[in-house]
Amino acid sequence: MFNNPSSMGHPACLKYLSQDHVQESLAAVQPTGHLRSGAMVERVKAARVKFRKDFTWALCTYNAEHAQALDMPLSHITQYRSLAKRFKALSTVTFYMDHKLQSYERERSTFTPQVLESLARRHEERSRHLDEMVRFVQELRQCHPQILKVAN
Repeated sequence: MFNNPSSMGHPACLKYLSQDHVQESLAAVQPTGHLRSGAMVERVKAARVKFRKDFTWALCTYNAEHAQALDMPLSHITQYRSLAKRFKALSTVTFYMDHKLQSYERERSTFTPQVLESLARRHEERSRHLDEMVRFVQELRQCHPQILKVAN
């Protein structure tokens, strides 16, 4: 579903994506904290990331003890860290950066000081998430030695 363009373009999905509370959530994954107006491609990409994060988290909270491999969004590392003791079978974890922080130079020149400040805060947050990622792996190895084989 996450990689199927036709499902993301379904009228019901597009209607859901146009709701205000969903727009706010989707904007959070953009470097400027907002979606460009009329950029449906941007909304669909952001929705894929959000659906994937929410679905993975729901599965983990329900079935963490049996998870053997996991793709983990870096922005939710603190949540996942709270489940570290329950990941008794987790042998492979792949972290991915779900919040876009890059922007094109021509876009940067149009950013307001507030947007640039927001971007700087997001970079600081990314740094904290990377530190949390290291702590997650350390905690997992401490709780369940010999289980985790791959973390990337």
